[in-house]
Amino acid sequence: MTQEMLTVGFNDSEDKLVFKFDMNYINTDDAVRLKVMTRLKAMVDAELDYLTSERVILK
Repeated sequence: MTQEMLTVGFNDSEDKLVFKFDMNYINTDDAVRLKVMTRLKAMVDAELDYLTSERVILK
C-alpha cells in the first residue's frame, strides 16, 4: 500500500479515527490489505468508544 492509497486522520467532532481509501490505487493484492485495515479500524474505533464512554481517557 502506498501513501496515496490510505489516509488516516482523526475526527475531533466525533472523537473517531478516519480512514480514507483511494480505490484508484487498489489492486488484487491490496484488497487483502484493505480488508485487514478495515478490521483494524473497527477494532480501534470499538476500543476508543469503550475508553471514552467509561471516561478512562483523562483530558
